[in-house]
Amino acid sequence: VGGLVRGGVAVLRGVRGVGQSVRRLGKGELGARARVSGGAHELAALGRTFNDMADSLAARHGEALEAESRLRALSARLQVARETEARRIARELHDEIGQVLTRLKIDISRLPASCRPERSPEECTEALRRGVDEAQEQVAAAVDLVRRLSSELRPSVLDQLGLASALEWQAREIEERTHLAIHVEAEEIEPPLDWLISVTLFRVAQEALTNVIRHADAEKVDITLERSGDEVTLSVEDDGRGIATTEAESAESLGIVGMQERALLVGGRLSIRGEPGRGTTVSVTVPLRPGNERDHAPAPG
Repeated sequence: VGGLVRGGVAVLRGVRGVGQSVRRLGKGELGARARVSGGAHELAALGRTFNDMADSLAARHGEALEAESRLRALSARLQVARETEARRIARELHDEIGQVLTRLKIDISRLPASCRPERSPEECTEALRRGVDEAQEQVAAAVDLVRRLSSELRPSVLDQLGLASALEWQAREIEERTHLAIHVEAEEIEPPLDWLISVTLFRVAQEALTNVIRHADAEKVDITLERSGDEVTLSVEDDGRGIATTEAESAESLGIVGMQERALLVGGRLSIRGEPGRGTTVSVTVPLRPGNERDHAPAPG
C-alpha cells in the first residue's frame, strides 16, 4: 500500500509539474519546460511531448522575430531607395529642365527688344524669327528631358509591347550614351507575364546595367530572357572586371540588396557570379506568376 501511495504522489507531482509548465508557457515564458523523469511510462512521454512542442513554439517565435526584423530592415532600405530616387529626379529637374526653362524665360523676355525703333520691319521680323526658333529648340529639349525621365520611371514600351521589347529599348538607350555594346536575346513569353513579374525583371535588368556602367569597366553585355517550365529567367552578363565575392554578398550595396528584395517579393531567386577579369553574371529566376494568385492591377514600377 505504501508503494502505491508513493507512486500516486509521484504521478500527482509529475502532473502538477507539467501543468505548471503549461501555464508558464501560456503566459509567454517560452523557456518553460517540464521535468521529465527517466523511463517510458506515459507521464514521461507526456513531458517529452510537451517539451518538444515548447521547443517548436520557441523556434517559430524566433523565426517570427527574425522575419519582423528583416521586414523593418527592408522597409528602411526601401525608404532610402525611394529618397535616393527622389533626389536624383529632383536634381535632374533642377539641373537640366530648370536650366532650359530659365534660359527660355530670359530669351522670351528679350524678344521685344528685337524690334527697336531704329530697325526696319525686315530686320525686326528676322530677329523675331531667330528668337522664336531658339525658343522652340529649348522647348523641344525640355520635352525630351521630360520624356526621358518618364521613360526611366516607367517606360511605356513595357506596357505597350512587353518585356522583351522593353529590354531591347533599354539596351539601345544605353548604347546611345555609353561605349557599351549590348546584345539582347529575349523571347516573348506566352501567355504574357503578369505586370508585377515584368516590372520586377525590367528593374533588375536596369540595376544590373547601371552597375555595369558604374563599376564593371566592360565593353559588351549579353541580356537573355527565356522561359523554362513554370519559371522565367533573366540574365545580364558582362565582360568586365568581375565582381568579388565580398561585393556580391555585401549588405551595404543598395543596388544588390534592391535586386534581391525585388526577386524575393515575387517568389524568385537572384544569383550573382563573378570571376576576376572575366566578367559578372546577374541572373534572376521567377515563377510565371507571383506567389499571390489574385489579380493585379498595373501600378508604377
